[in-house]
Amino acid sequence: MRGAQDGALKVSVTNDEVHLEGVDPAPSALLAAIRRAVLGHKVVPVLCGSSLRNKGIQPLMDAVVAYLPSPLDIPPLVGTAPDTGQPVECRADPQGPTAALAFKIATDPYMGRLTYFRVYSGTVRRGETLMNATNGQRERVGRLVRIHADRREDIDGLSAGDIGAILGFRIAATGDTVCDARSPVRLE
Repeated sequence: MRGAQDGALKVSVTNDEVHLEGVDPAPSALLAAIRRAVLGHKVVPVLCGSSLRNKGIQPLMDAVVAYLPSPLDIPPLVGTAPDTGQPVECRADPQGPTAALAFKIATDPYMGRLTYFRVYSGTVRRGETLMNATNGQRERVGRLVRIHADRREDIDGLSAGDIGAILGFRIAATGDTVCDARSPVRLE
């Protein structure tokens, strides 16, 4: 906006309008504006890369962390109680009741059957017994691993928002929910 007498630039512009007023925005203000726009579903970031030549992968991962919502930025996932069919909220709280969704089953020639899952609520710990809410059976969490591109890392637990794999689940299938038996929930 121009001043009435001297044509000078006013300083009372918002962070989102700074560039339109001819001022270069601070990098932190620009990143915050992009994040707000992504979280508000106003823009979709598009990045290119090649995993074959490892080109653009680090900027892609940095953009995922900087712009995409964390589990705390989105509303809680709503599942259903298997016995009553009533809605159950699964908040991204590591201290809450455990609820995790198996999204892939794979067989590794060295490790055996891997059940890939995402934890939506609570914490999955090695050695604990979880209930499969889809079929009502219980399974023990044997070995728990975090998967990297070319290696696997043994870990003791995964909290809400984490993705990992369990070795030793015999019954779980893709789409099954594993949860705390005291607070059963079925996720979709």
